[in-house]
Amino acid sequence: VVGMKWERVPLSALCANTDDIRCGPFGTQLNKAEFREEGVPLWGIKQVNVGFALQTKEFLEPKTAKRLSQYDLIPGDLVMTRKGTVGNCAVYPSNFEPGIMHSDLLRMRIDPKRCDSSFLVYQLHYSQDVSRQLSLISGGAIMPGINVGKLKQLEVIVPPLAEQKRIAAILDAAAKSFFAKDSIDFALLKQWMEHRPSRELLDAWTHYIQGLCETLTAEQKNNLKNELISHARQIAQAAGGLLGFGSKISDAEHRVLDRLESMFD
Repeated sequence: VVGMKWERVPLSALCANTDDIRCGPFGTQLNKAEFREEGVPLWGIKQVNVGFALQTKEFLEPKTAKRLSQYDLIPGDLVMTRKGTVGNCAVYPSNFEPGIMHSDLLRMRIDPKRCDSSFLVYQLHYSQDVSRQLSLISGGAIMPGINVGKLKQLEVIVPPLAEQKRIAAILDAAAKSFFAKDSIDFALLKQWMEHRPSRELLDAWTHYIQGLCETLTAEQKNNLKNELISHARQIAQAAGGLLGFGSKISDAEHRVLDRLESMFD
């Protein structure tokens, strides 16, 4: 909420039960001899790294999955890699049947009354503060493994639930542009330069940026401002202007850029 500090809490506070943050089964609990070509899906790092866009080729018999039910995945679960590419995460899709996670994954079953999973994924992906905390947790090794106990204490910013959902909706729409490789703001800004943003969307983004700035230091705020505005101007120039006048930035684009810059005042 603009003008107010958003709450900062450990991940464990966003779950209904203490066991809702859990790593996958140990190697002795599941071996390759139990893998099947059909049955209950078994999910790993490859799938999480691409937001579950890649289907698994590994399955378990129902009786094996039942034995490992404490490691199950259900729609809405936030799934994170705990080895190799530590910290990558994705929401288990709503149209997927329940599955089981590999040992190299970690599940966070977020209480939907406390936090929106999609909002939390964006924060875990793009927050420099979260990245710093994850680095400390994993120890910086080449093949680190996240300590679940420490992960439960990782702190995140939690706006009111309605605000979380609004922010997530804006960023979801931006992500669907498929323009950005690793920057959600770049995708959103390019979309705006190619399709003039409505006043409502620009107001919503302004509200989000101003609220976010309430949580940042002066240096972090300045870095964010420089990155966003730099991206916006590069996109406007590369797109050749909304009206197609070469590399000239149109008056309409200038107004949007000025509005973006004013968010940080």
